[in-house]
Amino acid sequence: DFIYIHFIPVSNTWMWQIPITDTITSVGVVSQKQNFPTTKEGREKFFWECAELRPELHVELKRAQQIRDFTVEADYSYAMTVLVKDNLVLIGDAARFVDPIFSSGVSIALNSARFASYDIIKALQNGNYSKESFHDYESTLKKGVNNWYRFIHMYYRLNVLFTYFVNTPEYRLDVLKFLQGDVYDEENPALLHAMEKIISQVESNPQHPLHAMLGTLTSKSLH
Repeated sequence: DFIYIHFIPVSNTWMWQIPITDTITSVGVVSQKQNFPTTKEGREKFFWECAELRPELHVELKRAQQIRDFTVEADYSYAMTVLVKDNLVLIGDAARFVDPIFSSGVSIALNSARFASYDIIKALQNGNYSKESFHDYESTLKKGVNNWYRFIHMYYRLNVLFTYFVNTPEYRLDVLKFLQGDVYDEENPALLHAMEKIISQVESNPQHPLHAMLGTLTSKSLH
């Protein structure tokens, strides 16, 4: 009930706040490489500078006890170019690992296993384990991952857009479905189309109130 994503006024940068137990909370900063110091001291200073931009969070962090050293993770997103072969199906993180902004990894892993099971059962029934027998699974997973990449890149392009969409009754359920990893049903989901339309309007109009909030990533980029 207390997961927060903090938008802060640093280009392509945000903070997470995720409870692990009733007394332990994970807090971290996500940023682009050019913003990120290379030394341990510099990284800690950068963390606290970002936290200061969210005063209420900063006050609570200063009151809290730090129980682990700061650590760094980088460049962990990937997608395998081959998902299926004869006698082989890749599911979950073996197939791809998408930027975990919304912590949907378990949902995506379970869904990919569910979709793979349909083709696997057919293969067992037909005695055919060729690459072609897993085509439905492969196309379904690629469609879902493509939708997920579009969703994430729009987040980095204009993250305040998500606050608007999640608070708009027309789109709230669609946003929540995406956050839960339900990204496989449509080739071009209406939610993504609506988001891309607004981002294009903001990009094309320097006078738009949200123009200054655009990140450096483009809404058209998928990888």
